[in-house]
Amino acid sequence: QIETGKILGFETMLRWNHPRKGMLKPAQFMQYAEETNLILPLGEWALKDALETQKQLSERCGYPVTVWMNVSEQQLLDPTVLRRFERVIDESGVPNKYIAFDISEDIFINQSELAIEPLKSLLKQGHSVAIDNFGVGEKPLGNLKQLPVNTLKIHPTFIQRIERSEKDRKIVQTIMKITRDLRFGVIAVGVENEQQKAFLHQVGCLVMQGNLLSEPMNKEDI
Repeated sequence: QIETGKILGFETMLRWNHPRKGMLKPAQFMQYAEETNLILPLGEWALKDALETQKQLSERCGYPVTVWMNVSEQQLLDPTVLRRFERVIDESGVPNKYIAFDISEDIFINQSELAIEPLKSLLKQGHSVAIDNFGVGEKPLGNLKQLPVNTLKIHPTFIQRIERSEKDRKIVQTIMKITRDLRFGVIAVGVENEQQKAFLHQVGCLVMQGNLLSEPMNKEDI
């Protein structure tokens, strides 16, 4: 939370500690997981781990925190996945309002009609649903009111050019105005310094994430 500094939540970031290649990021293995359908059991395992971590982090913070998790297009469009997710969440005992999902903006471009009902279901269950890396895709801003999401995560490239680019400052201001009008939540992603934080506070952004707070770290080290 920009004004108070209170930690509101954590984003889960999957890594694979490969025995020969070392620590791999999702871009280095996720396509293989999707091609082999391993993405489905992998996603279920990641959700279970994230929910257990949510309980541990909430205990450390002394209040409930939200855990954010990315959902791929393949997961979202598989009719069995959300039912399996719902079962895992019920078994965990974590309230739905503290479990949030990031959706790639590309999903709305490629599979917009098919994505609508699963996302409506997530919202109806009380989850937050965000368009991740918002602002660089081809989806017009005016179409936002038709999408079943309640949060936008502003793409870090806009945030990281705030100090030197009037154009990017205007883009962020425009996003903020539209989201206020539509009553969307907003999270500025990739905040790296106090100047960026100050500008975001000035234009009314309430929540940020990025290396100014902390670089990604192992959950045991938080």
